[in-house]
Amino acid sequence: MAAHPALDAQGRWWNVGIRFGRRCEYLLVSADRSGERRVKASIGCERPGYLHAFALGARHAVIWECAWRAHPLRFLFAGESYARHFDWLPEQGSRLHAVDLADGSVRSWEAPALFAFHAVQAYEQGNDIVLDLCVDAAPVVEELGIERLRAGVPAAATRARHVRFVLAAGQSAAREETLPGRFELPQVNTRRALAGPVRHVWAASAADPAEGGAFFDRTVKFDHASGRLSEHVFEGAVALEPLFVPRPGASAEDDGVLLVHTLADDDAGSVVRVLDAATLQERAAVELPCVVPFGFHGAWVGS
Repeated sequence: MAAHPALDAQGRWWNVGIRFGRRCEYLLVSADRSGERRVKASIGCERPGYLHAFALGARHAVIWECAWRAHPLRFLFAGESYARHFDWLPEQGSRLHAVDLADGSVRSWEAPALFAFHAVQAYEQGNDIVLDLCVDAAPVVEELGIERLRAGVPAAATRARHVRFVLAAGQSAAREETLPGRFELPQVNTRRALAGPVRHVWAASAADPAEGGAFFDRTVKFDHASGRLSEHVFEGAVALEPLFVPRPGASAEDDGVLLVHTLADDDAGSVVRVLDAATLQERAAVELPCVVPFGFHGAWVGS
């Protein structure tokens, strides 16, 4: 199963999994409040691509078939780490699948060879479907290899490209468009995204490699309406995914705060920075009594 299940506007749970066999399948699975899971759609393939997430829109789920493809028999016999069961096969390209949430029908488009962890958003535009992705290169996985980390090789910051794919009705290939910004771990106003395209995107990023950028050290915000990309830099600290918390009763899409887990060398413990989601100005800092190990994702729970 993908690491990122999602809830639709009706509160139904959705996720995508892969079933291995002589012929593999992507499975779109849903569940209501009873918890009973049902397979909504099945998409066959010989060697499925690495699956970390998918995109859920108002009427469609979009699954990207990465060019970093699994070797199913290795999972049975190799006894190696998870990442060793995949091969980068750019010559096979990628495919983008859109599943109708109502009837489970599937439409597919060819795409250039791609690797992606996360989607920014997916939405319908007339009869077309738009998918915004953080597109990276498969070798980024090697940056997190335990051998490299134990040897003291620093992990470079992800410099994923912000890319739009337009899945046009009646076309066999997706149209690719480059959007401003290089970032990862994107966040949006989820409630707004389930109703249509969002205006604001928040994410983690870093300085350009030429400037000595290492791991994530800043929160960025992209405004689709103005094309403006703004940032808040945490000097000397690593700063991970900004979690958007909407203000209760808010009408503006970016009315709320961002919670950002940070850690600097001289911090006694982790710090949760509270940024204004509209301006990226820091409003508060919550100093924790210990160091909380970094994950790539966090969560907030309303009280």
